[in-house]
Amino acid sequence: FQHQVLPYISPELSGKLNQTIDARSDLYSLGCILYELVCGTPPFAGKDPARILHLHVAKDPVPVTRRNPDCPKVLGDMIMALVEKNPKNRYPDAGSFEKDLGRCLDRLSDDGSIAPFRPGVSVSFGLPGLWENLYGRSPELNILSKTLKGAAQGRALPVFVMGSPGIGKTSLVLEFLRRQRQAGPIVIEGRFERLRKEVPYHGIAMGLGRLIQSILSLSGPELVPIKERLRAAVGENGQVILDLVPQAKAVMGPQPPLLPLSPEKNRERFLDTLARFLRAIPQGNATAILFMDDLQWADHASLFFFRHLLAGEDTGSLLFLGAFRDSHVGPSHPLAPLADRAGTRVIHLNALKRDDIEQMVSDSLIGLQEQASILAELVEKRTHGNPFFIKEFLRDLCEKKILVHGDGGWKYMEEKKDWAVLTDNVAAFVQKRLHDLEPDQQDLLAVLSCFGRDALFDDLCNLTDMDGDRINTHVASLVEQGILVRSKEKILFSHDRFKDACYSSLPREKRRRLHHSIGTHILQNTPKDRIMGRVFPILQHLNPSRSLIKDEEEKTDLAYLNLMAGKKAKAQAAYDAAHDYFLTGIEAAGPAAWETDYQLAMALHTFAGETALLINNLASAKAFLSLAMEKAVSPEDRVRIYEIKIGHLTVFNQPAKGLDLGIEALKMLGLSLPAKASRPAVALALLKAHLALRGRSPEQLSRLPEMKDEQGRLRVRILMAMVEACIIGSPGYMPV
Repeated sequence: FQHQVLPYISPELSGKLNQTIDARSDLYSLGCILYELVCGTPPFAGKDPARILHLHVAKDPVPVTRRNPDCPKVLGDMIMALVEKNPKNRYPDAGSFEKDLGRCLDRLSDDGSIAPFRPGVSVSFGLPGLWENLYGRSPELNILSKTLKGAAQGRALPVFVMGSPGIGKTSLVLEFLRRQRQAGPIVIEGRFERLRKEVPYHGIAMGLGRLIQSILSLSGPELVPIKERLRAAVGENGQVILDLVPQAKAVMGPQPPLLPLSPEKNRERFLDTLARFLRAIPQGNATAILFMDDLQWADHASLFFFRHLLAGEDTGSLLFLGAFRDSHVGPSHPLAPLADRAGTRVIHLNALKRDDIEQMVSDSLIGLQEQASILAELVEKRTHGNPFFIKEFLRDLCEKKILVHGDGGWKYMEEKKDWAVLTDNVAAFVQKRLHDLEPDQQDLLAVLSCFGRDALFDDLCNLTDMDGDRINTHVASLVEQGILVRSKEKILFSHDRFKDACYSSLPREKRRRLHHSIGTHILQNTPKDRIMGRVFPILQHLNPSRSLIKDEEEKTDLAYLNLMAGKKAKAQAAYDAAHDYFLTGIEAAGPAAWETDYQLAMALHTFAGETALLINNLASAKAFLSLAMEKAVSPEDRVRIYEIKIGHLTVFNQPAKGLDLGIEALKMLGLSLPAKASRPAVALALLKAHLALRGRSPEQLSRLPEMKDEQGRLRVRILMAMVEACIIGSPGYMPV
């Protein structure tokens, strides 16, 4: 079946491009069918699926009239317009193509031939692609192109694109990436979201997941060297990548378990492994582009990683592109130092100028060229040159019949201009648009906004009172209105402005109820052995709605979920996020957990104290660890707390205090050590060690049975925790 479909698949369905899939994808497929009818073969055919997909994306088809000289030129041009790589260069809809076919039939019936005409001039407003051209951004595109050339020479410097919401940051970068597709850079594209800000590395994992899908679509000869390169880059630490992106196992294969390390060493391993993985993606003269969108919502761990990645002289052939809203990033925001570092290029997008708006109007609204200047003046006055607002404002003019389309093209009814929306505030304008929708459509958008940017169609069916047919009808209407788009099985907002406006307008209690319903739905539909993989999205909804949970058993379940999420975040060196999860778990479990579920309470408090130390929240750490020590009922739990404290004191340059704490812990375990390393004590210790090891080789020692004495095992744990403190602060104490 796949081989039958691939010759007719659109570039955006190939999985190699991150483009919205809409009706123009079907027009491309129609073009392939007509191409075959006229030429005897589809534009691209063959036995290699990967090659067919590559040709759809990267190679222009042979013109119809070259393959079949008997085909009328205008008909060949119409078919070639359908199979354009870029959706915005195709017919905007089937109706426009039908009109051109009608013109062909009319001319054919008149004189038996088809006189040439320009295909596709019958454009209708509001359909996909009308405003996709980029205006007024040539200087910025040139900067990005020059930076990419530097990356191709191994001198990639990071670039940040900043500006207000709707100013076109994402559009600029996506247009740049589209122009570079045929040049061959590998693109890793992810984005952060406000509702997923607590999910560690969400944007990075998204980008790597898409990259893995793209790699797996390659043919065998192309796939093997990439697999080998990535495996070599991560060495024995490949599980770091699999924990972050489980689907990477299909590329990297099974990986050995990670060795346990101290939190500081664990962070180093995680950062270095992920950085090496990314840098290994481009090979030879090839380049890779890491595009992270909406960085203002990035979690602390992701920003810490980006600082690590960009800390060197350059990133070789890996070009880092980041986009963020400048209104959300002040001097104290953790992103600010990244954008301000030396060697970083910052592109600040400003409003479109009058000439740019006039060109947009003239190009898009056929027949309106003479009135373009007059209309552009009104548009600039009301929208202040914000591209998103311009698009929505023109849509409003069309709906109010101030812009009218007829046989002669578009006409601006200037005498009705006072009917146009009076506000020049884009947020108020968007809120009004949403308020004017049907109640069912508002309910659908409310659920979608609580999911985040997108949701699966089946999930929307399960979480609303509407059946699939009604949802399909409403989604189709909202797509036509430019509020939603449909991409494969997902439904998503066309712009964050709509999502943000919808979410912020929800009453707090309704928002909580929706989050609780979504979280419960995800949890109930996730097999127990897969909950770890989905624990972050589950808690994205259950944690904000935890005040609705009254049942004590459900509260305990929530506490365990937060313990699981905190341990997962901690393993990925996302210590801020881990600490937040442990705090929420403590709140959910409540003080009574010390009596009803001691192990849960001890684990949450111990981990909360440890992560508080790791994020330098000393007061919080002291409170949690002191309470845990007070409540501890077993030597093992006390030893764990001592280990945490000793490790922290050693890392923060207080090894002597760490050593004293270790001596205190050993005394608790029945082993007394001298406070100071006197010469007699050192001599005695060395003599005891020599006698104990006499006649035993290292191989013999390695074959000894595992220690069974629990007291002895706990002493060894404390002694191991003290080793680094000894080396740094008191090397002479090591023999003792």
